[in-house]
Order: sequence, then structure tokens, then C-alpha cells
Amino acid sequence: KLQFLYLIAGVNVAGLFAEPMEDAYAGCLAGLIAAAVTHPMDTLKARKIVGLGPQAGGLYRGFGTVALFCSVGNGIYFGSYEYAKERLEARGMGPLAAAFTAGLVANTATLTVWVPQDVLKERQQVFNTPAYRSLTSSARTILAEHGVKGMYRGAHLSFLMYTPLCAMYFMLYEWYKARLCDYR
Repeated sequence: KLQFLYLIAGVNVAGLFAEPMEDAYAGCLAGLIAAAVTHPMDTLKARKIVGLGPQAGGLYRGFGTVALFCSVGNGIYFGSYEYAKERLEARGMGPLAAAFTAGLVANTATLTVWVPQDVLKERQQVFNTPAYRSLTSSARTILAEHGVKGMYRGAHLSFLMYTPLCAMYFMLYEWYKARLCDYR
């Protein structure tokens, strides 16, 4: 139990968890800031996709959902990537294969958070009704109409699109990072 509490607090327990937790915290903050800056464009995109024009105001509709889920999602994403990569390399997997596999792990773990975030956020961005005015009203409406499956609508497509993308991204990131360090 104590080791779990240390993990949550990011305390270094014999060097096991400090760096992945730092990556999780950094990912959490970076994701929140990036989402705050880009959310208005995301709202305009969501409205355009369903045939709605831009509206005055409301460009941050759904941002509370994003702030909550994005922080958690990015923390899981970067923390699980670093944790998986370290463990895979420690077991003898090469750095590029470890990065690729850790990217698969990170995205798969994070989709459990990101897919419901997208479902809730996009309903809030597009529908200006009491049913989708807040995170709780949106969740209540979706669960009542579609059950838990409604929160994961499109999950298979997200998995098929983003999982290979993340695996390749991290593998190429690590490859280029190593080459640039060698170049210096």
C-alpha cells in the first residue's frame, strides 16, 4: 500500500517510479496548456463537421471535460510510455523496438480516457441544449440513451488510427533524438 502511495505522490522508491511520474506530471501539464490554446479551433472544427457555422461565444464549451480528461489522459500517456519503455529495455529489447512497443502500450492505455473525453466534449461543443450543457448532464444523457457503450462510440476507429501513429511517432522520436545527440 505504501509503495502505491509513493507512486501517486511521485516519490522515488528505490529509483523505480520517479522518472515515469515526472513524465506523467509533465505530460499532464503540457496537455492541459495545449488544450487550452487549441480548444476554440477544435470547437469550430466540431461544429463545421456537423454542418453548423461558427457562433459568437461558446468556443470553450466542453473545455471543462477536456481539462479533466486531458490532464489524466496525458499523464497516463507519457507516464505509461516511459514506464513501458524502461521495462522493455531492461528486459533486453532494443531501444527502437522498445519505443514502438511502449507507444502501443501508451496509446492503448490512454484510449480508455480519451475516447469518452472526445464523445463528451464533442456533444458539448455541437449541441447547445440542457442535455449537453455540462460534463455531468452529458454523461447522464449518453449513459441513459446508449449505456456505457455510448461513451466508447468510435473507440475501434480511434484504436486503429492512433495506436500505429503513436507507436511510429515514439519510435521515430527516439531515433531522431539519438541521431541529433550523436551529431552534437
